[in-house]
Amino acid sequence: MKKILVVLLAALFLFNLTAYAQLNPKYQAKSGDKKLDTTLTALDQKAKANPEKFLSDLSQSFNVARTKIDEMVNKVKMPLADVFIALKTADIAKKPVDTVVEEYQKNKGKGWGVIAKRMGIKPGSKEFHELKNAAAAALEKTKKDVEEKQKKEKEEKEKKLKQEKEKKEKEVKQDKGTGKAKVKLEE
Repeated sequence: MKKILVVLLAALFLFNLTAYAQLNPKYQAKSGDKKLDTTLTALDQKAKANPEKFLSDLSQSFNVARTKIDEMVNKVKMPLADVFIALKTADIAKKPVDTVVEEYQKNKGKGWGVIAKRMGIKPGSKEFHELKNAAAAALEKTKKDVEEKQKKEKEEKEKKLKQEKEKKEKEVKQDKGTGKAKVKLEE
């Protein structure tokens, strides 16, 4: 019973993340800096391939409760890259995450350049470059995480196929040993 409950809760959580990805398929970062925009757009795309890992990593990296991050995604409807940039902005500006999220809600149409500036991070400053470099590093890490996940999924699929093949071969051997004919319908 507990196992079923855990599976149902996991499925519900993944459904919410999948629904989020479908509701937000064409994220286009807007910061006023082309390189940062390109990086954030790519980060959002890659993060959607493994949102659970991405969000868990953010929670751990920025020491922010996972419930807070889930609220940013589900309640505030922030794209995954915006969750990252909000957390990093709060970290650099030494402001509470809620302050950055409030500013995001007021000014998201104006972009992250305006939001960062309102948080005390001026364009071209050392802090702004730190923000850009952190986004680039997050993109690289996320790419690796996605590649790792895809590799693991491929290995698991191959293992499952091998086990199914071995099971069928064992059934055929058993059928031959008893002399019984067994008809199987293949899909």
